[in-house]
Amino acid sequence: RSIYAAELIPKGTKFYKSSESCVRFKEKGGLKNYLRLLPHDLQCDILLWAWATSSGAMVCLDEGSYINHGEKPELITHSSTTTLRDIQPGEELLEDYGKFINT
Repeated sequence: RSIYAAELIPKGTKFYKSSESCVRFKEKGGLKNYLRLLPHDLQCDILLWAWATSSGAMVCLDEGSYINHGEKPELITHSSTTTLRDIQPGEELLEDYGKFINT
């Protein structure tokens, strides 16, 4: 799963706006209890896209979940999801997953 630019995306382009498809689990065991309600295959999918936050866990299953982690976090930022430089056609869109830790 990944996203590649179909055309030039100029620096400063607002690339993505998160939808309402994110869930924050603040209660201890909340994510674990939710996973117990799902079939095993769906549990695995959810765990692939979940991350820890300072107040629990979070899962987003919208278009943004297709953006992979990269060693070049200059591509886009999570906070504003804006391109930090020109993105060339065919280039994979990446972000720094470390930015999620404090959300």
